[in-house]
Amino acid sequence: MQGTYAVNAPRIVPLHRTAKKLAQRFKQIRFQWVPREDNKEADLLSQRAYAEYMLRRARKEADAITWDKIAKLPDGRFLVQRSTVDLTAETCSCAESKRHQTRLDVKIACRHIIAAQKLASEATSDGDVRIFNS
Repeated sequence: MQGTYAVNAPRIVPLHRTAKKLAQRFKQIRFQWVPREDNKEADLLSQRAYAEYMLRRARKEADAITWDKIAKLPDGRFLVQRSTVDLTAETCSCAESKRHQTRLDVKIACRHIIAAQKLASEATSDGDVRIFNS
């Protein structure tokens, strides 16, 4: 808001524009950066909002993953679009999952985890668990 950093993220640009317009309505306004460590509640809320957004996106992307893109490995893990998913630990080897694990305090399931969970829990009409590609 102070012009120190550029706003380039496509989904943030319109929000930034709106915030700047709203700020112009005040006679005086001051923006102050607060370090993450000093504002844990706001940081947690922003991480939760980001996690919810990423989860909605991952669910949409997971819906596009078909049975032929998933295989159950001998050790119980799954191979989903070349990413290894461990449903017990809720981990995935994809780059997005690794990026979220290092940056955030909240856990975010990627599309591969969601697809594996969905496909692992689906049952055929006679109640048997579906057979995965090997």
